Amino acid sequence: VNGRTRLSVLTVLANVSAMDFVMLRDQLGLSDGALAVAIKKLEEARLVKTSKSHSDNKSRTSIALTARGMRELHNYLDALRAIIDAVPRDDGPQKAVGFK
Repeated sequence: VNGRTRLSVLTVLANVSAMDFVMLRDQLGLSDGALAVAIKKLEEARLVKTSKSHSDNKSRTSIALTARGMRELHNYLDALRAIIDAVPRDDGPQKAVGFK
């Protein structure tokens, strides 16, 4: 999940059953190459699956989040929430730690 592009891909796919490569690319504002690399890494980790179809002599790639991908996304988001929740909400001085 690490990396802004991969996190963005997983987040978009978490809200749909599957998405066409071109639509995903356009929604995220990525180049073909950047998205292809991210999808390859996510597919190698079994977080997404791809399927190819052909219509009107055009090849289309569809990307879907796997069950494992959804679990990993939720685990990652839970870890981020824990980090965010550890940040004090007020602007007051904090206790110094590790100084004598």
